[in-house]
Amino acid sequence: MKNERVYREVFTNNTIRLVAEGGFEKATTRAIAGERREINNIKLNEAHIYRIFGTKENLFAETFAVLDNELISVIKEGLSVFDAQKDFKEQCQSFFLKLWRFLLQNEEKCRYYTRYYHSVYFKNDIYKAHMKKYEILVEKLSPAFVPGADVWSLLHHIITVMLDFAIRVYNGAIEDTEDNATHIFTVAFSSIAPYLRKEE
Repeated sequence: MKNERVYREVFTNNTIRLVAEGGFEKATTRAIAGERREINNIKLNEAHIYRIFGTKENLFAETFAVLDNELISVIKEGLSVFDAQKDFKEQCQSFFLKLWRFLLQNEEKCRYYTRYYHSVYFKNDIYKAHMKKYEILVEKLSPAFVPGADVWSLLHHIITVMLDFAIRVYNGAIEDTEDNATHIFTVAFSSIAPYLRKEE
């Protein structure tokens, strides 16, 4: 379909905004299509959504995948801070701060990501694809943990904690300050500290 790439981008961006603002109930196909939105003199409508994605559930899943890819790209870039010759906790804090800044600068995306992750739409096949993307992170950081540690679960916990605190910042429950960022890092790091290898 002509302009399909542009349509996909419009629909996924509209989906992010609507779900971030009011949850999945607000993200009707009519609202996602946007009654007055036109591209190259073609008025978008619900039929375009079904033609491109098949179902609204597929649109939700693709929107999550787009955000998941963006997040993992940020995480992969952050892996450059890790160096076996440097203090691991300091490297973790540097990594944390880069990811923390990204989360705070992308409120709508993070709200969508979190809501989708905890929704009925987040099914097993999507979870498996999600886990596969994070294998590189697990592989990179596993040597820092004791044998037998469930590194995936520990890293998942840290990202969940960060998203939870980011949403508290969005909601005005806590302030975006350096002291609070340090506190949040301490909370996250303390949860993995018992599983780290001791320096010899």
